[in-house]
Amino acid sequence: MGLMWPAPAVAIPPLAITPALQQHLQTWLQEDMGRGDLSAAALQGCCGQAHWISKADGVFCGGQLAAAVFGLMDSGVTTQVLVNDGEAISAGTRLLELEGPAAALVGAERTALNLAMRLSGIATATAAL
Repeated sequence: MGLMWPAPAVAIPPLAITPALQQHLQTWLQEDMGRGDLSAAALQGCCGQAHWISKADGVFCGGQLAAAVFGLMDSGVTTQVLVNDGEAISAGTRLLELEGPAAALVGAERTALNLAMRLSGIATATAAL
């Protein structure tokens, strides 16, 4: 892998989800949901599990935001972020594990993925400079 990102000298504190950030996340969720998600509606009452696996080498960013998005969708979703923001990853790296109401997992997926992919793209491009 061509990207080398030094490990942080100190532990990175958890991202503070401020009321303003929470409002933005909620707005983005509502924009992506539109008039509803038929797949999510079909899964009402079902529980599910999901995991994110990277498609390419790069630098991961956005795990804590993704967890916040799923939590806003349904507080019953548990998210385990397996890779820290700023950490170099290889294709096939397991990034997140999720469990909870299947409708929430499907309903929040697009918003959470959009955020993490955009932030990871920026982090990867920055690391390559």
